[in-house]
Amino acid sequence: MKDRSLNFRVVKAILALPVTVCVLIPAILLYLSGWQWGDGCLWRLMVGAICLLAGLTLAIWTIRLFQNKGKGTLAPWDATKHLITSGPYAYVRNPMITGIFLILTGEACLLGSYAIGIWTVLFLVINLIYFPLSEEPGLRARFGKEYDTYCQNVPRYIPRLTPWKRIEVVAAIIHDDEGRIFATQRGYGDYKDGWEFPGGKMEAGETPEEALKREIWEELETRIVVERLVQTVEYDYPQFHLTMHCFWCHVESGSLTLKEHEAARWLSREQLDSVDWLPADLEVVEEVRSKI
Repeated sequence: MKDRSLNFRVVKAILALPVTVCVLIPAILLYLSGWQWGDGCLWRLMVGAICLLAGLTLAIWTIRLFQNKGKGTLAPWDATKHLITSGPYAYVRNPMITGIFLILTGEACLLGSYAIGIWTVLFLVINLIYFPLSEEPGLRARFGKEYDTYCQNVPRYIPRLTPWKRIEVVAAIIHDDEGRIFATQRGYGDYKDGWEFPGGKMEAGETPEEALKREIWEELETRIVVERLVQTVEYDYPQFHLTMHCFWCHVESGSLTLKEHEAARWLSREQLDSVDWLPADLEVVEEVRSKI
C-alpha cells in the first residue's frame, strides 16, 4: 500500500514539475510565437538529439533515486526522507536541474525555437537563484551535518571527475569485566594491518544494532549484547567519507574467533595507545578511555 501511495505521489510530482517545465510551457511558447516546422541544419539536429537523450536519461535516473533511495519525490512539498549521495549525486549536487536544462536545450535545437531557448536560459537563472536561497537551506535543516559533509565534498554545479563515496558502518567497542577493550588488526583492503574496533557495513533495511550483531557474528562467531551508542564518527578518507556508529557492547556467547582479522588484543586503559589505530577509530579512543 505504501509503495502504491509513493508511486502516485511521484507521478503527481512529475506532472507538476518536469512535464510542466519541459512540455506544457514549451508548447505554449511555440503556439504564442507562431512556430512552424522548418528544415533544420544537421549539426543542430544532432546536438538537439544528443542533449534531449542525455537529459531524459539523467532526469529519469534522478527521479528513480528520489523514489527508491530517498523515499520521496522531486517536489519540494513532498521531499525525500533520506539524503541521496549515490548515482549522479556522487558527482554533482543538482543533477536533476542539469537533466531538465539538457532536455530544454535539446527541444530548442530540434525545433529551432528561440522562444524555448530563452525559456531554457530563464529556467537556469531561476534555479541558480532558488537553490542556494531556498532548496539548500531546507536540505541543511532536514539532514544537518550529513548534508554539510556532502556539500564539502560534492560541487553544486560543476561535476567531480571521480565519484564521492559515503560509507556507513557500525563498530563494536567490546569490553569485559576487567574493563579491557577488544581491538582487532585489519587483515584486508587498503588499510590492512591497521587496528580497529570490529564491525562492518550496514545493509539496506538494517538498524545499526542489527547490523552490528550480524557483523560480529560473521567476523568473530560471537553473539554480543549492544548496550548503547558511544559516538558517531564522521571521517574523510582520501577515497571516501566514513560514517561510523560506535556502540558499547559485551559478549553474550562465543569465543571471539578471528575469521577475517590478522590479530586481536584485549587492551587495558593504559594499553590503548599501544596499537596503531586506523584514523577514524583513533577519534573514538579518547572517548573510550574516559569510560573505562
